[in-house]
Amino acid sequence: MIDAYATSLASAPELFDHLAQLDIAALPSRTLLMKALVLIGAATHDQQLQENMSARILDPLGQRFATICQQAPSSEVDSQLVDLIQCMDGVARASQPHSAAVLFKFLSPVLESCVPLMKSRSYSQPIVSAILVLIQNVTTKVSIYVDDKEDSATLYRTIIMIVDVYRSEQTSRFVGMTENDEDKGNDLVLFLDILSNVLSKDILEGGEDNVATGAQVALASLEMLLSVMNESVLKLPELALKFFRLVLYLVEFSREALSIMSTDLLVALCRCLQKPFREWYGQGNTNVSAVSLTSSAATGH
Repeated sequence: MIDAYATSLASAPELFDHLAQLDIAALPSRTLLMKALVLIGAATHDQQLQENMSARILDPLGQRFATICQQAPSSEVDSQLVDLIQCMDGVARASQPHSAAVLFKFLSPVLESCVPLMKSRSYSQPIVSAILVLIQNVTTKVSIYVDDKEDSATLYRTIIMIVDVYRSEQTSRFVGMTENDEDKGNDLVLFLDILSNVLSKDILEGGEDNVATGAQVALASLEMLLSVMNESVLKLPELALKFFRLVLYLVEFSREALSIMSTDLLVALCRCLQKPFREWYGQGNTNVSAVSLTSSAATGH
């Protein structure tokens, strides 16, 4: 019944006539509307209808985003970029096992375009946050279902470039940060979610070559995170909990990553893990740190 209803909607000229009169990106509900439209197309199980919806909705959206990315920075252009990235986020949120590969092909060039955007719009927190939310949902909803190793490698390379740009352009914001600056920690929470998603996918897939994929993303990101993880940052409850759990996840289930970790990075990690024993970050975080330190020492690195 759902398939029949979706097919009826996707084949109705009235739907496209109405959408043609709207600027979806300008709507407050743009993310949810794009998610609904993608779900309708996926539910039809009709390739011709799906291709028609893609040609009339997704392709113009991608072309518009590519065009806006090339325009000189201004408040109006930056606002449009946020709106369009949130539309792409709706596409990512609509992903299902049977549609993920197609949606990844659409979103991959969008993510690649976000790398120079992170640098050229480093002054715009709304753009930076929108990009991180998009990557979070791509790793949560889309890439987890993508089996093609080259597609996964492309995503990992893009995330590493995003991390590198963020480190060079944004980490100065965390100098002098206190536990009262919780809003500043939102980016780091998103990064921790992204890393957890990447590691989860690699651990589920298994295989000896994972050390060259998700582990590299984890190590590049961990290096950036450790550069800002001072005592005040670690007193943010949600951030601290996710950070210490991620490290435990890394040392327990992806020990290959530890084997390629530089000595300097391992030393910085161990020093960070020792902080809960000197300051109060919650008993749970102290316990996790103890286990992580033990596991790190067991690697013999």
